[in-house]
Formats: sequence, C-alpha cells, structure tokens
Amino acid sequence: MSKIPTVQLYYPEGGMVRVNEDRADVWRDKGWLDEPPKTRPKPNLKAVGKKSGDE
Repeated sequence: MSKIPTVQLYYPEGGMVRVNEDRADVWRDKGWLDEPPKTRPKPNLKAVGKKSGDE
C-alpha cells in the first residue's frame, strides 16, 4: 500500500487542513492558502471597563 501525498493548506482567518495533493486545487478555489497568513486573527477580547474591586 503506497502513501498518498498530502499538502497543508491554511485559511486566512485561522485554521489548517491537510488534504490529498490531487484535491488541493478544489480547496484553493475556496480560499485556502499554501502558506499561513502573516497576521493572526485577534482573539475575542472582553470589553475594557472597570475591574472588580476598582471604585
């Protein structure tokens, strides 16, 4: 049994997937990239306000 070549693709908003090389074009057409995005998405930050205990 031979190994099927795979490639890693990255989504611009974060995330990675490993797919078979022969199906990679389908994923690329949907917006997946060959290299990870240069900037990482910002995590959901809580609203800035008073900390508990601050008066």
